[in-house]
Amino acid sequence: MANERELLSEVLPGYELAEEIGRGGWGVVFEAEHRTLGRRVAIKYLPAAFSADPDARDRFRSEARVVASLDHPHIVPLYDFVEQGDICVFVMELMPGGTLWDRFEEGDLSPEAACNVTLALLGALYHAHRRGVLHRDVKPENVLFNQEGMPKLADFGIAKVLGDGAGTRTATGMIMGTPAYMAPEQGSGEPVSPATDVYAIGAMLYELLSGRLPFESTGNALAQLYRHVHEAPTPIREIAPHVPDGVAAVVMKALQKAPSDRFEDAATFAAELNAEATGAFGEDWSSGTDIPVLATRAVLGRTVGKITESDPTSPDAADEHPIYAPPAAYEPSPAPVASPAGFQPGHVTTNAPQPSQPTPPQTAPEPTRSRRGLVAGVGVAVIAAVAAVGWLVFDSDDEPRAENAQVPVAASARFEEACRSNGVDADLCTCALERSLDELTVEEFMANDQLLQESGDELLLTAPVIERFDTCRTQLEQPSAAGA
Repeated sequence: MANERELLSEVLPGYELAEEIGRGGWGVVFEAEHRTLGRRVAIKYLPAAFSADPDARDRFRSEARVVASLDHPHIVPLYDFVEQGDICVFVMELMPGGTLWDRFEEGDLSPEAACNVTLALLGALYHAHRRGVLHRDVKPENVLFNQEGMPKLADFGIAKVLGDGAGTRTATGMIMGTPAYMAPEQGSGEPVSPATDVYAIGAMLYELLSGRLPFESTGNALAQLYRHVHEAPTPIREIAPHVPDGVAAVVMKALQKAPSDRFEDAATFAAELNAEATGAFGEDWSSGTDIPVLATRAVLGRTVGKITESDPTSPDAADEHPIYAPPAAYEPSPAPVASPAGFQPGHVTTNAPQPSQPTPPQTAPEPTRSRRGLVAGVGVAVIAAVAAVGWLVFDSDDEPRAENAQVPVAASARFEEACRSNGVDADLCTCALERSLDELTVEEFMANDQLLQESGDELLLTAPVIERFDTCRTQLEQPSAAGA
């Protein structure tokens, strides 16, 4: 221990090291304080036994690059990465509020709180997925709380970054992670996708609400993986009748075997969970949980309780919602352009749920999960044909345009909502949105957004956006023509 502290002090002279606060198979975490700024941080250190392995060092660097590429209030941020000699170190935000598992095990987690934390994590995953990043090890131990009690997603494993065409099998054919939450495709070596994280969130919410895992461990990790792949979980209301019907239906949909039968993405999962929780617990259900959650319209479709959305036109938008910087100044199009031919304007509607009579809050049963000791703290390694768990970057060669990082998610959500609400084909809407984000400048995109906000029920679009619709329409019609 003295050696570790001395080495870290040499590599990070600007920090005063405090006590060790965590230790696992892939790292040791110390609390520290920046000597000049007075900021308390967490320092993750790769032990010498692993840092001597080039593959381990590569994974450690990859994790640093991936986490540094994400900027979301519900993801633990990376402040710095230092590599010197045999030392590899992360400097991260200190999360002194403990883990989600701590709160659950202490019985300090109501159904409302469980749903609220889940919304935070879904917002974080949606942000990551849109940037080509899969987490693949979502579990209560990887959800930490900061000083203000805000939940954030973390991963104290070693990341693996894959480019196009890379395989999903490790060199040793091992799976590293937590069998208790693994999606069927992950446990069987099939390709993974955002739906893999959706399943893990569903398994975690199942446990938080019922006190049991979808598939309890018998001490045999392979047997637990087999059940995830081949067996259907017990409907949650059969073991936890207090869970509202709508919320239960959302949980079970996330646990479908086929990825295509789950939610389309993390945002859809969040929107449906929010709607069902509102119907079951009342309009202000989240405000009594004391768990601050930030989300955008793209994730929830509306605002509820402590869930807030910034107004990108507000001068204080960056302070209100630190995820997305306000766009650069722009001028609206000189004259509105009518909707493209074939577009029938209609009323833009929202899917805001209608509240029913609130159900009295109930507490989930005491946790009975039997996976303690099998996967406590860090993931386990099981011989199987599947990739290493961690932060995975897919399509890593397709870097997003820097200026598009300034487009608020609320603006792109407004585009898609207006498009679909006016009866335009969903594939055409998605294609036009993606092309607009990829090909237009921020000024061009936001000029169209301002027009949408001013147009009321009509789907009015600027000329550059209409060009993208025309391109997409031609593109989507080509397969049909070829098939004919």
